[in-house]
Amino acid sequence: MKKYIIDDFGFTGDYTDKIMAIKRCGFDGVFLNMRQNKMPLPVSIMTKKIDVVKKCGMDIVFIHLPVEPDYNIMWTKNYKDYVNVIVNYIKLFSSYGIKNFVMHSYYKNIPIQINDNIIKSFSDIKSLTKNCNVNIYIENVDYYFQDEYVFENLKNDYMICYDIGHENAFYTDEQKDYLTNNFSFNIKMLHLHDNNGKTDEHKIPFSDGCNVDFYKLKKISSIKDIPLTLECKMEKTDDITLAEDFLKKAFLSAEKIEKIING
Repeated sequence: MKKYIIDDFGFTGDYTDKIMAIKRCGFDGVFLNMRQNKMPLPVSIMTKKIDVVKKCGMDIVFIHLPVEPDYNIMWTKNYKDYVNVIVNYIKLFSSYGIKNFVMHSYYKNIPIQINDNIIKSFSDIKSLTKNCNVNIYIENVDYYFQDEYVFENLKNDYMICYDIGHENAFYTDEQKDYLTNNFSFNIKMLHLHDNNGKTDEHKIPFSDGCNVDFYKLKKISSIKDIPLTLECKMEKTDDITLAEDFLKKAFLSAEKIEKIING
């Protein structure tokens, strides 16, 4: 199984050095995070990242589109304003050969009145990007009832990026099997990281004090065909040696998950 990690895992040094360190530690590539300090990264920086990753001989499994600061507009009558922003990102990055995009359906920590504007938003996104030959995955985030509403209404049109760490941190025990029980065939992308079940810590899988149940990945129908994509992070550092130590541990955790899936 191919293994990827978030490019923004905590190393603050040279970007080429970062990608080469990821490569040396065994990963097949990265996912690009289009978020920094709660704001979208400029397109100019994103395109430079794409070029560096490609020149290093690495794959880009997907781009995670930004969710701040105006993302929840998609739940309002003015949803078309932000839909156009998202569509323009997808059209631009698809011209660089990016085929996969992950999106949230809301910006976390902000209460939302559930309504069908979000369904209209995603319907428009699908329609307006139909000629781009891309795959768009909706990620589960913080609020079970918002996620449930979106996934139930879009299950015939969108695939899911299953964030097992978000589920563990934010869903109740009764809710934690909802996605794997009801959307096994829709889950086609993963965010893998660990936490203590209370906060979204984004630790390396199987870290001390963490309790994500990675065995439930076996319930996903096509799990052996889905890339193992880690979204774990370390404290920020410009020390490449520390960064590589972190990456080696992260890669070993991905190998352990692979053994669980194949066991």
